[in-house]
Amino acid sequence: MRHVHNPRPVLAGAILMLIAAALLIAYFFLGSVHLQHIRGFSPLRTGMVFLPVAVATCIGAHLGSRFTGRIGSRPTAVAGMAVAAAGKPLR
Repeated sequence: MRHVHNPRPVLAGAILMLIAAALLIAYFFLGSVHLQHIRGFSPLRTGMVFLPVAVATCIGAHLGSRFTGRIGSRPTAVAGMAVAAAGKPLR
């Protein structure tokens, strides 16, 4: 096992992943509360609204892990941000 001589990048990555996971969970929770209690959606309709986001997250996580192993983390992150930016106007 390779020893990490400088743990700062590892710690920074772990903190960023913690923040990203917390934001994703908050998005689903608060978004579902908003849709059901304020907009009056049924639980089924709320689930259907979030289905594309959940599927895209699963596909992106799977592809991201494959691309990171093949081309590295920086090009994968840039590609992911480009896809997110391209999808922003669609919303």
